[in-house]
Amino acid sequence: MSYSDIAAMARDRIGKYCKACPVCDGRACSNQMPGPGAKGTGTVAAENYRAWQRIRINMDTIHSPQDVSCSAQILGREISVPVMIAPVGDVGRHYGPDYDTGSYNRCILKAAADFGTIAWTGDGTDESIVEDACEAIKENGGVGIPTIKPW
Repeated sequence: MSYSDIAAMARDRIGKYCKACPVCDGRACSNQMPGPGAKGTGTVAAENYRAWQRIRINMDTIHSPQDVSCSAQILGREISVPVMIAPVGDVGRHYGPDYDTGSYNRCILKAAADFGTIAWTGDGTDESIVEDACEAIKENGGVGIPTIKPW
């Protein structure tokens, strides 16, 4: 199955806002949904995507053999790589009725705990989402950070 096949299947299920683009840069959903589509000017995700494209890692691959660690200390916890899972909120409204924020939060929290990083949970207009996220963080040994936007 190719990426094009997966994206075509996703477009039938993912909801009216997300377009399942080959590159998620916020242009197709601009000002239609928070997150990738951004609020306000609707350009934040596209600007962030362009900024990330300017970053390059200059790898010096010729060196003597040595053990390399990508771990980092974040908020008193050692993580395997300095990469964390970003929060995504109100999943059902933005990505279709097959998905919900609670299930998404539980999935990313378990993945973070299993692979040695930290997940930030999304929120929504229903306060029970944050309560559920806090419970899921507790179930995963505290490997998570609840996000509450200033609504």
